[in-house]
Amino acid sequence: MNNVVNYKYKVSIILPCYNVACYIDNAVNAILKQTFTDYEVIFINDGSTDNTLEVIKKHCFRSQFKVYDFLNQGVAQARNEGIKLSQGEYIYFMDPDDDIDARLLEISIEECEKNQADAIQFHYKSNGTDFNGNKGNAIYEGNEILKELVPRFIGYAGNSLKQFGKSAFYETNEWASVWRFLFKSSVIKNNHIIFPKGVKMSEDRFFILRFLCYANKVVTIDQQLYHYIIRDSGCMSQGLINPKALLSNKIDGVRERGIVRDIFIKKKDTDIFCYYSGSLVLSLLELYVKLSDFSFILGWKAICTYVSLSDVKTAIKSICLSDCPLKISVPLFLIRNRLGFLSFGLLWLLKRLKVIK
Repeated sequence: MNNVVNYKYKVSIILPCYNVACYIDNAVNAILKQTFTDYEVIFINDGSTDNTLEVIKKHCFRSQFKVYDFLNQGVAQARNEGIKLSQGEYIYFMDPDDDIDARLLEISIEECEKNQADAIQFHYKSNGTDFNGNKGNAIYEGNEILKELVPRFIGYAGNSLKQFGKSAFYETNEWASVWRFLFKSSVIKNNHIIFPKGVKMSEDRFFILRFLCYANKVVTIDQQLYHYIIRDSGCMSQGLINPKALLSNKIDGVRERGIVRDIFIKKKDTDIFCYYSGSLVLSLLELYVKLSDFSFILGWKAICTYVSLSDVKTAIKSICLSDCPLKISVPLFLIRNRLGFLSFGLLWLLKRLKVIK
């Protein structure tokens, strides 16, 4: 017998806030313009050091506007706190420094209920550029989610590397941001779906993937409802500026994809490793480039740590080198033959000689 949940609101809008005082008023105005009004707004102040909390509080005279103050734990945990506090049938995650279409909630909820979907995905624009990754309306059910949606968000397949550098290669993946979705709260809470704690980058991607593991139906709609604003100095972003942080980010990616892989093996009896093995290899090459800006010893140690991961070893072995461009096949050939330090050392030296940047 299914438990009937009496939701207080139709939708909970969750905004993680860290030093975004200058954007709060605009975010509130965008929410107040919504044509659908059965919502609560949950502000999670993530230990802001500016006057973010004070600015939020001035808007909380409205009964559906609520603010909760926490020590700084990062955007992932801030959203997790918002999920726990939410009382809506649906959950929508908004970033306070962006903008939303006035009909975002109305259209998303209407489509969700019309199709009895677990989530709605829509288009977005950014600084005047339109991004239409969905390519029209579509309904994904059951194994269609596994075969069509999961590959778009989990990364690049190993056999896609032969297209590396071409436009067709990049078109296989979509921008993984939770503000592109309206989620059904019951799917999130019944399956204990959370943003991975401690992950500094791509936490949205891994939340979406965990959700897709349990969703029965997802609908994409051909409408631009979100405006993602790129700013010169993001209030909420943190750069990866040292070898330890760079390595940690890549290890997080291996681990979190592995978690999703295990869920699909358990639920669908399907191994999705081939969907993202190419991304593990590309992460290695990215480490080569970025770590060559630091000392040779620190950089090479970090690369060795990454290459020692079981899934990374498997990915490296699985790539057909003859199908790949030289910028991929040459370093992979050397790594397979335990000569990876030669390619890294050459890159490191060329940067010191200012032959390349």
